[in-house]
Amino acid sequence: MKKAKYSQVYTFRETNVTSNNIKNYEKEIFSLMEVSDFVAFDTEFTGGLGLRNLNSSKPNQRHTALTNFVTRYGMVEFGLSFVQSNRSTPTITTFTFPVLDGKKFLSDTSSLLFLKQNKFDFNYLFENAIIINPSDRYLVENKSKTFSSEYENEESSYDLTPGTILCRIIGNLFVIEKEKRVSWVNPKLPIVGHFVSMDLYLTLRTFITDIDKNWKKFRSFLRKIEIFDTKLISSHWDRNVPNGLQLLFGRILGDLDIKLEMVSNQKYLEKEKSKKSNVKKNEKKGEMEVESKVEEEEEEKEKEEEESKNENENEKVVEKKEYTTEFEGGHSAGFDSFMTAIVFYFLTDKFDLDEIESFKGSLFGGNRKIFQL
Repeated sequence: MKKAKYSQVYTFRETNVTSNNIKNYEKEIFSLMEVSDFVAFDTEFTGGLGLRNLNSSKPNQRHTALTNFVTRYGMVEFGLSFVQSNRSTPTITTFTFPVLDGKKFLSDTSSLLFLKQNKFDFNYLFENAIIINPSDRYLVENKSKTFSSEYENEESSYDLTPGTILCRIIGNLFVIEKEKRVSWVNPKLPIVGHFVSMDLYLTLRTFITDIDKNWKKFRSFLRKIEIFDTKLISSHWDRNVPNGLQLLFGRILGDLDIKLEMVSNQKYLEKEKSKKSNVKKNEKKGEMEVESKVEEEEEEKEKEEEESKNENENEKVVEKKEYTTEFEGGHSAGFDSFMTAIVFYFLTDKFDLDEIESFKGSLFGGNRKIFQL
């Protein structure tokens, strides 16, 4: 992992990957696994808000509670944000997958109301969901050793169902056995979540395999995952700040004076297309020099305005910052994974990298570590 670098504007662009288009994005996602510094994930699910025994002092009781949770309820959305920090501004690529269990749909009323209050689109879910059947999961016995060779054959993925493709993507992130991965996927790619225990169990149960009820056996499986929990790490950064995800995200934007630009995928593509078109037109008309002069004048004007602003601020009384906690992104798994990525990226600057590594495998639970994997 690399130390954080900051810019004044971070762009959130969410790509919605559905049952209709997942084959178009498969290679892009696998290539991001190779070059990214870490990946953040999040899920939306249909129950478990009042989960008991999650903060029990006994690991086996917490494990039983989480196992019962993922057996009873299901996932409706999965979000991934890949982070590359090789530039002054990190490149964050976010994907959101609508997901449904192919056999059942069970939910708590309170969870449905929570999702609805946070602008979750159930019509979109049922029209576009990637259906996951038990046979699609990554470590199903008769498929577990065939994925690497299948992926490297470019035509083979087109014979697979959307559910199998998504399980293969997630499986290659969370399963490190060499013979069960695409050969060039980074086996040490850190995976980051926020208050991640429920998300982790649900992800493994949905896409990879059944949860072993024996805690010791399952823990040996979990220890192979490079997992970090930003809720736990942030609790060691500043105990006076609530460590809910949106509150943390809002504080970071406020502290660093970062502007968040929300861009839909369609608008982003149109913007990029427009940029390329304008460049071609300007080259033909010989207007590049004119543009350069205009840009210099604008930069000079901005510089003067900035100097004037700084002079005025020196005369002002410093006021306490208020942090924004509501964002246009709502409560989608994609946007939550994006926020988690920003929070983790920021925290890598607040701790030595050795300290960050020390949090690996420790998951938040109440005021203590829920599992030391």
